[in-house]
Amino acid sequence: MSAVKYNDKYAYRHEYKYLIDAMQQSLLKLHAAGTLQPDAHADENGEYLIRSLYFDSLDDKCFYENENGDDPREKYRIRFYNCDSSRISLECKAKTRNMTRKTSCPIKLHGGDDTGAGKRCVTEAGSDVLSDAAPKFETGGYRSVCENTIHKQDGQCTGYL
Repeated sequence: MSAVKYNDKYAYRHEYKYLIDAMQQSLLKLHAAGTLQPDAHADENGEYLIRSLYFDSLDDKCFYENENGDDPREKYRIRFYNCDSSRISLECKAKTRNMTRKTSCPIKLHGGDDTGAGKRCVTEAGSDVLSDAAPKFETGGYRSVCENTIHKQDGQCTGYL
């Protein structure tokens, strides 16, 4: 994975995904063990849960840009790990020139009742992610479109919608 900076602000990287069998996975883990660090979100067994809430415009702009392979494109999501709602992030994943950039900012839920009804998200002022997202959410009619949970174990994912 290589990183490139555009506009000298955000690091972009190549992001490749491969489907491998169990033997290839074992060999890859063996070769990588001395070089790579364990995922920071993983527990002592190398497992963790990712909960995500994705957003899109009323005309499903993000979905169609992804399906068409449009360049550039971006999508927004709220994400947290291991059911720990004390650390929630608003994230933007952007694709430009076949490279990927991920930016995020921490958010907190405020207000509402114990069921979560009426809660709203707030973050620190000056966040680039929030500054970029706010006008799109306000004028583009962005709304939540998909919630999923992914269970990661030894680099393998099991997803639930």
